[in-house]
Amino acid sequence: MEGSNPDKTSKTLWTFHSQQDLYQYALGCDSDIGGTSTTNLTMDSDGKARFWGEMKLGVKPGLEKRVRGGYAGFRNKIPFNAFVLTNYGHLISRESNPVVERIKTVGISILGGNSGVEGQYELGLDTIKAVNEEDLDEGQVSNPQTLNFTNH
Repeated sequence: MEGSNPDKTSKTLWTFHSQQDLYQYALGCDSDIGGTSTTNLTMDSDGKARFWGEMKLGVKPGLEKRVRGGYAGFRNKIPFNAFVLTNYGHLISRESNPVVERIKTVGISILGGNSGVEGQYELGLDTIKAVNEEDLDEGQVSNPQTLNFTNH
């Protein structure tokens, strides 16, 4: 594969523009195992998705010291088979790259348990893209979007 000229433009991996787009994602949070957090992935009226809920550190009675609260997330349900590893623009053979076979899903998680953070969270989503860091504008690298918690 030496000498190949891979396309370095950004690639849209997933879009969040319709209810149909959301069906390819699985939600999960600590309430699946006895915690009390909530998680939702819904469409807004502006045609973009919203990942939201409430982060709680508590657990259901009787599960204290057995279950840990404070996480929520979502992941795609389709295997991420299109991942290609490159090194300085040269494609790396799949046979010499065991990492590719281990990538099953891609997701976003919010972890409040280790930091002791509780409260409402919200993340607006339009697209998830794969990009080359050197192709980003300086403002995109130095000003990443962050997720803020609000305590009530």
